[in-house]
Amino acid sequence: MGKTIAIFVSLWLVSSHASAQTDSVGIYLTANDYALKKLSYKASCLTPSNKKLGRSYVSALRKQEQYHLEKSFWFGYHDCHSGDHRFYKKSNYRILHFSEDLCLYSKEILQPKGKFVETETRYYFSRRVDGIILPLEIKVLKKAFPENEKFHDLLDEVFGSDYSLIHFDKVKRRYQLIEVYEYSKNNP
Repeated sequence: MGKTIAIFVSLWLVSSHASAQTDSVGIYLTANDYALKKLSYKASCLTPSNKKLGRSYVSALRKQEQYHLEKSFWFGYHDCHSGDHRFYKKSNYRILHFSEDLCLYSKEILQPKGKFVETETRYYFSRRVDGIILPLEIKVLKKAFPENEKFHDLLDEVFGSDYSLIHFDKVKRRYQLIEVYEYSKNNP
């Protein structure tokens, strides 16, 4: 039955790719497809299955029918709210920033708070869009970029805590970490 579903989804994707839709919501098959913003599958709407954690699929709405697409087959997706997401080790990470050397992500985590559960946003990074996703912490960044001593110095000078690493400059419309990294790379 698993092979039948995989064949059905494959045939469905080929037919979807061939049709001339103008939707901007869909699946990125590979990291390279994401870098090129090439959607290999298009649908009316794609949403992560967050209602129950641990689901291994995203839901796709196409022509009033809902489908479940297994995350393990794809790099990521572009959702109904203009957000890009990456699948990594069965988890969904929202892509906040993409560049050749440094990508930033966020992930919603459910945290128990007494009798209730609250959503907490945690931040991550990777050295490449298809690289290992690591926690966004000063010490982890230093380990990930051992050759860039200027970056190490600037991390200590500019950021007082791990929490400040995700500061977004609304005027420049950039993450300060990206600006600091690019400066360190261009001014060794």
